[in-house]
Amino acid sequence: MALVTDALRGGVVSLIRDLNGNHVIQRCLQRLGPEDSQFVYDAAAAHTLEIATHRHGCCVLQRCIDFATPPQKRRLVETIAQHALPLSQARRPAPPREHIYIYIYIYINWEGRYVQLVTLLPPQCSVLRGSLTR
Repeated sequence: MALVTDALRGGVVSLIRDLNGNHVIQRCLQRLGPEDSQFVYDAAAAHTLEIATHRHGCCVLQRCIDFATPPQKRRLVETIAQHALPLSQARRPAPPREHIYIYIYIYINWEGRYVQLVTLLPPQCSVLRGSLTR
């Protein structure tokens, strides 16, 4: 297993952004245990903005959240929330507001932690904050 993960580790972001490579990473998330796929979560947290604004990366990031352990999920969601402003202004892969709302929806559905998400959003996202607290 270490041979495979070591081979993939250096090119995770490139694979995530690739038409076929993103499926390799998604299968790693599905088939490898949480510890063996930690390299994917590390790359996703380190390159959240780059991954989340790419059409294949967006799908992989959602699969990361789907297959994550609670600590992995918390780290990813917190990182996504920290990037809420640039994600909401992104032009790809979806319209800007729809893009960030996808992640907000995922987080709200994760154990109903609605209030925690609002507190994680940066102050520059006051419009988004207001719409979530209503």
